[in-house]
Amino acid sequence: MLVRVQTTRRGRWSGVTRHSGQRPSTPDKMCEIVMQPSLSVIIPSYNRADVLGRAVGSVLGQSGPDIEVIVVDDGSTDETAILLASYEDSRLRTVVQTNAGVCAARNAGVQASSARFLAFLDSDDEAAAGWVDFYRAAAMDSLDFASCGVRHVSSGSDDQVLTPNPHGPQFGYIEARFLPGAFGLAKDLLIEVGGFRVGLRYSEHTDLALRLGGRVLDKPIRSRRTDEPLVIWYRDDRPYNAEVRYNSAMTILREDAVHLKRSPRLHATYAAIAGVAASKLGRSDEARRLLGEAIRLQPLAWRNYIRWSRELLPRRQMADTVRDTTPGT
Repeated sequence: MLVRVQTTRRGRWSGVTRHSGQRPSTPDKMCEIVMQPSLSVIIPSYNRADVLGRAVGSVLGQSGPDIEVIVVDDGSTDETAILLASYEDSRLRTVVQTNAGVCAARNAGVQASSARFLAFLDSDDEAAAGWVDFYRAAAMDSLDFASCGVRHVSSGSDDQVLTPNPHGPQFGYIEARFLPGAFGLAKDLLIEVGGFRVGLRYSEHTDLALRLGGRVLDKPIRSRRTDEPLVIWYRDDRPYNAEVRYNSAMTILREDAVHLKRSPRLHATYAAIAGVAASKLGRSDEARRLLGEAIRLQPLAWRNYIRWSRELLPRRQMADTVRDTTPGT
């Protein structure tokens, strides 16, 4: 994977100040101090030139000199490069890589970051007023983790505010909302648990939360939460991709098996997600196996009995039955 890192203004880095005293007569004698950023904001983007400016502007517009914003261009073919080149802000850095997916893009941003504390924002979302200050304060207080509320904006319905949840043992009892922009964490902690799982295109934050929960149960962390919706999450219904759902759910079932043991309910949910996806892909035997596992893990979830029984019908008759819905996560 090709990765190239650059700043938006050649030769300048965020937070450059000069020693007090007379200004040096020549550039060669200039003595500069590079301020270590307290917060690195990582924004992965792929062909989002139409909305990327809103995300970048929402961060740069409310931040001071002690942060860096790293946009990871994941092989975009639109006008993303032109948009990023138009910024003249030394706090903004760009990482350009061949297309490798959002998880690889986030990890590339982590590798390029220089702050101890990290926050992530998706390129189609927006940081509300106070978002940067919240994560900067967590960094300055040497916290390991912080989470804020989310304002979910969807066309055709009223806005919804999602607050950090008090999770169970599957997520280490962390009070958090594991959505893009709704949590930040120490760079060392993220690296310790393996970063974002490359290749996942669905439920990548749940996967990270499971691994983070296992780490927290072994060694507690210092964390903070606020119910205030500090990130605006723009989401509309997106096309259902059975192949992506199946592959991602199966990866979580396989790679996070030890963590899923802490929550039979969550384990059953992902078995059902994989089972429904397998059914839509025409893999009836696999669908029955996965849905049967979901029933075993959560026998009171009656929808899974209906889904399982439908797999006993011929495929043509199944197409005439009431359309199924995929279990939420």
